[in-house]
Amino acid sequence: MQQFNIKNTLHLFLEHWKEMLIIILGTLVLVSAYTFIIANKVYQSSASLMIGVPKAYLGGGQFSESSQDQSMTSQDTQNITFWVSTYSTAIKSGNVTSEVSKELGYTVTADQITLSQLNDTQFLNLKITADDPSKAQNIANTVIPVFRDYIASLLKVDNLEVVEEAGFNSVPISPVVSKNLLMGLLAGIILAVLYVIIRDLFDSRIRSIDDVKAITGVSVLTVVPYMDELYEKPEKKRKRGHKDEK
Repeated sequence: MQQFNIKNTLHLFLEHWKEMLIIILGTLVLVSAYTFIIANKVYQSSASLMIGVPKAYLGGGQFSESSQDQSMTSQDTQNITFWVSTYSTAIKSGNVTSEVSKELGYTVTADQITLSQLNDTQFLNLKITADDPSKAQNIANTVIPVFRDYIASLLKVDNLEVVEEAGFNSVPISPVVSKNLLMGLLAGIILAVLYVIIRDLFDSRIRSIDDVKAITGVSVLTVVPYMDELYEKPEKKRKRGHKDEK
């Protein structure tokens, strides 16, 4: 076994570069196969909504039925956070998902729905995920009217407007090809390095003067050089002799 130091380690990497390259490429092939063939693809469709807090809102979840004016005031603006939090929770309720599932004919779960505020504004971003881009678009455009009706019946207020309907997006959001390939490359490099180091740690052969010193603890006085001629088979020696005579 060689004494472990930076010089020997670099020498090992150069000595086993072919094996290291095979490990790295093999890891990339496996990761690519998983990414493009095995992994389930997830698609996303987004829609934009705008929320307006009516003057009829008095705070604390109470409404005044005497006013139908839905223009914004400074007090209304302060309550936007309340509406975002309320709507983000309500849109995931079973009342919404079950009705959407009924209309579409397949199951839609709360995990597929995300409603978030855009940069502290009145605009909301609705994101729907599915295993098919058409499904994601259809779910999003079905969720919006179902959710508006549910909010209107639950809170007795209609303050959601559709700014932009959900579009068709054929590019999956998962798996992320570039991320997976980068992780595969890093994993391949790590595995290749570990392979070389572990192989060297379990290699008990004496291949240098330093190995002799490390094992015996004594200094080497002289070295007999290796000569190919001394280890040649007789047949090979005779052939080489005939050539020299010619």
